[in-house]
Amino acid sequence: MRTVQRVYVYVMAFASLVGITVGVMNLSRVVVAPLVGFYFVAEDFARWAGLLVVAFPLHVLHAWWAWRRGRMDAEERASGIRKLYVYGVALMGLVLWLVSGARTMTTWVQMCVQGWNAPLSQWLLQVGSGGLNVAWTMLLMMYAWVWARADGDVLAEVGWGRLWRRLFALTAGIAGLVVMTSGVVQWGQVVLVRLFVPFQGEVYRLGVWWKKPLSEGIALMVVGSAVWYWAWTTWQRWGDVSEDERFSWPRQVFYYSGIGLGLGLFLVGVGYVLRLGLFGLLGVPWGDPWRWGSRTAWALMVMGVGAGVWWVYRRYVERERLGLEKWEALLVERVYMYVVSGVALGVTWWGSVRFLQALTMVLWGGWSFSDMQWRRFMATGLALVLVAGPVWIRYWRHIQQVARRRDDVGHLERRSLLRRGYVYGVSLIAGIILLIYLAQVAYYGVLWFLGVELARWEEFSYVLGPGFVALWVWVYHMWVIRQDARLERTAGVVSRKSQLLREREILLKRLQEIDEELRQLEGEGAG
Repeated sequence: MRTVQRVYVYVMAFASLVGITVGVMNLSRVVVAPLVGFYFVAEDFARWAGLLVVAFPLHVLHAWWAWRRGRMDAEERASGIRKLYVYGVALMGLVLWLVSGARTMTTWVQMCVQGWNAPLSQWLLQVGSGGLNVAWTMLLMMYAWVWARADGDVLAEVGWGRLWRRLFALTAGIAGLVVMTSGVVQWGQVVLVRLFVPFQGEVYRLGVWWKKPLSEGIALMVVGSAVWYWAWTTWQRWGDVSEDERFSWPRQVFYYSGIGLGLGLFLVGVGYVLRLGLFGLLGVPWGDPWRWGSRTAWALMVMGVGAGVWWVYRRYVERERLGLEKWEALLVERVYMYVVSGVALGVTWWGSVRFLQALTMVLWGGWSFSDMQWRRFMATGLALVLVAGPVWIRYWRHIQQVARRRDDVGHLERRSLLRRGYVYGVSLIAGIILLIYLAQVAYYGVLWFLGVELARWEEFSYVLGPGFVALWVWVYHMWVIRQDARLERTAGVVSRKSQLLREREILLKRLQEIDEELRQLEGEGAG
């Protein structure tokens, strides 16, 4: 009964707080507008003020009840639904602070960079309403902080309460990193384009184009850096306080998500630059110099930012030697390996399909050698294979080295749900694609055998590549499944043999100790 009561109270408190937030953030613009010279819209004021009139008393009533019960009852303070409410409010405030802060700071920076082309009243309206929204989001986060401090069990929660706190810090860290990297990339792209890309035509006439994206990049970089720095230092502080916090799976996910994001950004940038280079080698025109120059600048920034993020996170993980002491950390590391391997395999798969389609377009599809379509396909396919192929080989080789071991570690890896889900999942996807595309290949083969002349032979170039690659992936992973089964059959004999060898070593050591003790006793008797 108390659980149902708690759910009702905290859900109503959170829902009414959401209503208050919606009313405040919309009412701020309605209130600021007449102060800076715009018309006062009575209908909008009535709508949002009415929402506040209803939501505020409801929130005060339910939040006061929850606060009072928490002060008197330790079980209430430690309940999972209470912690979900506290960190849910904090997360809502954080997300809204990122959005409002980025918009308001963009307006400020744009004013400083180029001045304000619109009327001053428009700038005052955006800054005034945005500033009020930022202040409200900070009040929301302060509100959640007061509740958490009043409960007095931060870093001492149990069960669901501890999980909600960790998930909040994890979400904040990932969101801050994504916003920060996007801001750095946008800022750097604008700078590179301004320095090295020639302006032509309409772009040159509208030379102020770069000032707004530059302002947005700086704003995203600042607000994202603030949130990311808070999450980074918080996880480090928690890890220093408690070993359980240090090796918790959310902390591992925080660091490995940074490694994965950095690696992904770096490979995307490398792939795009490589694709442009292959376009040049294959004679594909690049088009507008400003357009491809802007995209190249974006790719270079993505590559540089990704390499920096990967280096920072990877260096910290290796220094802390995370993933070697606790099963939670080891599990996250294994999940990371399989996820990266799966994504790299998918990209390599798609690149191989594009490459084979380009070949079959020329050989059987009726495309002329001078046509640009097959060249684009070939450049894209080669770029994807050259970028993602080595990544898949490296990570999959590491996974296979563990799975091919004949000891208990290899046995556990082969029997793990993670490996079986990965191998059988890839085999299933490849089998379905194989069924679809090879059936079409067989269809064209039968027509050719019967001597039927068709005008649709160019479709053959589109179905042969996916079918052939899916066949290779399916055969290889079925072979992996068979190898795992074979090793499992011999694992029992090998495990029993190694167990007997260990017992033999123990017995030999014990016999040596007995012989030494007998010699000592004989020496004492002779004395």
